Amino acid sequence: MIIRPAHQTDAEAIAKVQVDTWRSTYKGIMSDDFLAALSYEQRAKAWHNILSDPKPNQFAYVAMQDAKEVIGFAVGGQSVAATLSMPANCTRYTCSRRFNAKDLGIA
Repeated sequence: MIIRPAHQTDAEAIAKVQVDTWRSTYKGIMSDDFLAALSYEQRAKAWHNILSDPKPNQFAYVAMQDAKEVIGFAVGGQSVAATLSMPANCTRYTCSRRFNAKDLGIA
C-alpha cells in the first residue's frame, strides 16, 4: 500500500471512493433516494476545487493499492486547539469498504 499527498488528478478516484462508501455504509440508515442522488461527477468537481486551491494548513492524502488504485483518502488541517503535541488533526478518513478487513480503515 502507498500513502501519498493527493493530487488534482486523483479527484475522480476520490469521488468514487467517497460515493461508493457512503452508499454502502449508510444503506438502511439514510434514504435510498438520497444515496442514489449522490453523484460521482458532483463529488469529482468538488474534489477538483479542493485539490486545486488548498487552504493554508490543510492536507489531503490518498491510500493506493499497488500504485494503481485509490482505495482511501484522508483530509485534515490545523487543529482548532493546536498545541505542540497535536498541531493538526484528520477531519475525514474514508476507505473503500473492501479494504476495511485488511487493517485499512480501522482506527
